[in-house]
Amino acid sequence: MGGDSSGSKKQLGKIMLQQKLVTADELTGMLEDQGKRGGKLASTAAREGKVSVTGALRALSEQHGVPAIDMRRQIVPLGNLQLIPVELAREHIVMPIKVQGDQLLLAMATPENESSIEELSFVTAKTVFPHVALDEVLRSAIDEAYALLERGEKYYVGDMVTDDELAALGIPRPAPVELMPPPPAAATARRAGSIRATRIRSRTWVRTGCPAAYP
Repeated sequence: MGGDSSGSKKQLGKIMLQQKLVTADELTGMLEDQGKRGGKLASTAAREGKVSVTGALRALSEQHGVPAIDMRRQIVPLGNLQLIPVELAREHIVMPIKVQGDQLLLAMATPENESSIEELSFVTAKTVFPHVALDEVLRSAIDEAYALLERGEKYYVGDMVTDDELAALGIPRPAPVELMPPPPAAATARRAGSIRATRIRSRTWVRTGCPAAYP
C-alpha cells in the first residue's frame, strides 16, 4: 500500500490512535490539515509537534512491518553513498546507512515499495534490509550527506548525535553545508533514468559524476 494513498493515511492514523499518540479529534484535525497542505502524515505530525519523532517512527514501523531509523541520531560513513548516486537516492528517497559484506541497511521513506528495493538491490549488488525513516527528515539528510560527500567529508552526523558520542568514536563534527535547492523532479527523474539505462546496458555500475571512493 502506497504511503501517499488515503487508505495508507487512515491506516497510520488508526495505529497512532491504538498507540495513544493522538486523540480521535486530534487525528481528524491532522488529516484535515494534511488534505489542505499535502505531505506525509507522520512527518507533518512530528514537525508540527503533534507527536514526538520517536512516536511517529514507532507508528511507521508498525505500519510497514520493518524497523524504524531516526536519521537525527545516525553517524553514516559517506563512502556508503558511493553505492547509490544522488539522483537515485532522491528519486527513491533512500540513504545507505550501513554496509556489511553483501548486506545493505537502507533508510527508506517508502519501504513497502518492492520495485525500489529490487532496483536498488540490483544497482548495489547487495541484499537490502529496509528501515523506515520520516520522509522530510530523510530528504534533508540525503541532501546534506551528498553535499558533505562532494565537499570531501567522511561522515554524515545527525543533529541529535552528541559531542561526547563523537569524541568517543574520534569523529569530528562536520561544518554545516549550504544546501542548494534540489533540481526539479523532472530533471532528477531524467538523470536517474539515464543512469538506470546505462546500468542495464553495460551490466556494470557506472558512477558518472560521483567523487572517487574513500580509501
